Amino acid sequence: MGDGSVMGAGREVFVAGDILTANQVNNLLMDQTVMFFDDATDRTASIPVPLTGMVTYLDDIKELSSWDSTQWVRIGNAKINIQSSEPGTASDGDLWWNSTVGLLRAYFGATSTWVSVGGGGGGGFESSFLLMGA
Repeated sequence: MGDGSVMGAGREVFVAGDILTANQVNNLLMDQTVMFFDDATDRTASIPVPLTGMVTYLDDIKELSSWDSTQWVRIGNAKINIQSSEPGTASDGDLWWNSTVGLLRAYFGATSTWVSVGGGGGGGFESSFLLMGA
């Protein structure tokens, strides 16, 4: 078992009875998750010295970003909307997780419509997905 002393320490396989050090918990678990914040101010207060590769989600602007060693950089172009009703504005490729019925939809700019993601099998039904941490 490694000591987990560096960011990006990889994946560690633990066995029953292993005792984790603070470094292992912080570096193998905490720093390698997608951290959820209300806004950039909350993120800055919580992570005063970010490490390269950290990933965060900002709820106010629906943005997934990572620290590139000098700044937070948006990952991809899509916004991720988690709400019960259709978002008021959208751009091609944005995602909407309908939190009321548990459906994932993507915005198709060519027709200005939200289309279901998943489903299939010729049945024309919409598949439900489990969105962790929402």
